[in-house]
Amino acid sequence: MARALVPRAGRGENCRRECQEDRYGANCEQDCQCENGAECDRFTGACLCLSGWQGPFCGIPCSEGFTGPGCKKPCRCRNEARCDRVTGSCDCPDGWTGPICDDECPPGAFGANCEQICDCKNGGSCDRFNGVCSCSAGWTDRDCSTACPESTFGNDCARTCRCLHGASCSPVDGSCDCNEGWTGQRCEMSCAEGFFGRDCEKVCRCSNNAACNRFDGNCLCLPGWIGRMCEEPCQQGRYGPMCSKACKCQNGAECSPVDGTCICSNGWTGDYCEQECEDGLYGANCMQNCTCLYGGICSRFDGSCNCTAGWIGGHCQLPCPDGMYGVGCTETCKCENGAICMIDTGHCDCLPGWMGDTCSFQELEGFQKSQVVLGRTVTCNQTDVFMFPERQFTFECRFLRVDGLRFPNGITCRQRWVNILPDSTSHTIPNEPTI
Repeated sequence: MARALVPRAGRGENCRRECQEDRYGANCEQDCQCENGAECDRFTGACLCLSGWQGPFCGIPCSEGFTGPGCKKPCRCRNEARCDRVTGSCDCPDGWTGPICDDECPPGAFGANCEQICDCKNGGSCDRFNGVCSCSAGWTDRDCSTACPESTFGNDCARTCRCLHGASCSPVDGSCDCNEGWTGQRCEMSCAEGFFGRDCEKVCRCSNNAACNRFDGNCLCLPGWIGRMCEEPCQQGRYGPMCSKACKCQNGAECSPVDGTCICSNGWTGDYCEQECEDGLYGANCMQNCTCLYGGICSRFDGSCNCTAGWIGGHCQLPCPDGMYGVGCTETCKCENGAICMIDTGHCDCLPGWMGDTCSFQELEGFQKSQVVLGRTVTCNQTDVFMFPERQFTFECRFLRVDGLRFPNGITCRQRWVNILPDSTSHTIPNEPTI
């Protein structure tokens, strides 16, 4: 049986040379029709397409989603990325990156394949698709480089501050930074007593009830005080606000450092303590009543009593004890025979039957200051007592009157008597008239 002959794809006398790239078939007589760089099979003329092409002559590009030789390999690109039909690489859209475009842009980058750098400042975030800045609270402008205008705050500076009394408003959250002397969420409250400064955070150190300036803490002293913290009283002789006035008090009076009022020392009164206490009053400003009795003199300084003769005690309320008399009851009475001693003078008030300065003599019977002698009435205005031995006494009358007529001075009437003894009977020595 005869063998069939297969025409060779060659040329030349011995058919040993291969066809040129654009020729194929027997004796390379046919023209290849491959396109887009496809390789032409020199035997059959079939086209071996390069990656990205398809069709009999490789003139048709790969359909969407396919790549590789003959467009037989599916693309792996995500997020609507464009797939290169030749290489299969992914051309990522805005906001995506990575081999298959499944990674979001990292912070600070945006655009296709995240190849552009964001320009947002002050913590602003960048839109990964278009690069537009989303400013953090308190900032505005294209690149977030401008702080919020005064009295606005928040995202896009869209909110209005509500701070009072000149307080500054945080552009971030609208919180109020209070000025000195104010506090509260909106700086609407003045500092409480005892506090001052920004947001009333400082403690006042004023003394003696001084008012504290809620703005700077300075102390406003009450009258009578001075010093940075009002801790020093006015010096002696000064009074009033800032101790600016001079006192007018006299006689050792204490001057009030507050209003200059004079606090009189004992024994003085008056606006300036220039007057002595009136009788019956004593003490500071003469406000107390004396309590001295029986003519006692009251000290205007301390109310102590200077008692008259015959009286003692804090108020001169006690008479001298028995047997004493005089000022302070320091004198001893000399009265005898039960006589009453006068507490003021010491004079003896004799009991009946006794006589003499100290009541030491018994009265003598028979003697009278007025009697009839020799038929005449004799009156004795003054008697002198003379004592003789054996308890005999002579009473001599002076300034005699006989029947009402006064005798010249020097004419006396003398009588001698014997003292009556307790155990004897009375008897009389005869008269020895001298007239």
